[in-house]
Amino acid sequence: MPKVEREINDALKAVALTRRYFQAEEPKRRELDLQLWRMLKQGSAILRAEMAEHLVRRPNGPPITLRALACDPEPEVALPVLRLSDAISDAALAEIARCKSEDHQIAIAARPHINSRVAAVVARRGSPRVLETLARNPAAEIDDARVEQIRRRLRRPRVLRSAKPLGDGLQAAQLH
Repeated sequence: MPKVEREINDALKAVALTRRYFQAEEPKRRELDLQLWRMLKQGSAILRAEMAEHLVRRPNGPPITLRALACDPEPEVALPVLRLSDAISDAALAEIARCKSEDHQIAIAARPHINSRVAAVVARRGSPRVLETLARNPAAEIDDARVEQIRRRLRRPRVLRSAKPLGDGLQAAQLH
């Protein structure tokens, strides 16, 4: 089978499995989630990226597949999931921030919500680009100790103001 034909066939199968997943009830959903991930991991990065973009926009997406896509080494696959998916737990985000690339860490640092535990891992492991992304994120929970850690790591003591409350107990370190 030519490569293009195989890609089209895989894409159609992925869409069909996704539709079946969203129509199914538990425990069938879990089985379909596993089938979808097994199929996607055999497919191309282009297919995984397209499915990641599609699934991240859906509430209650397939958690096994989304978690696996978030761990994908290809940034075009993982980054949309890391930035936007609610299916990725804080523990998984912290683990990914510990062991994946700078691009993965930037996507995590830019999420609409980052709890203090994940922010601490990002602050400890991230490059200056990652730290600046985290510091600019008004929704990141960054405690005073992390603000100091970011300042030290950036080696620019005046780069960051002290954390300012944003409401609901959230704090954000802001760049000058």
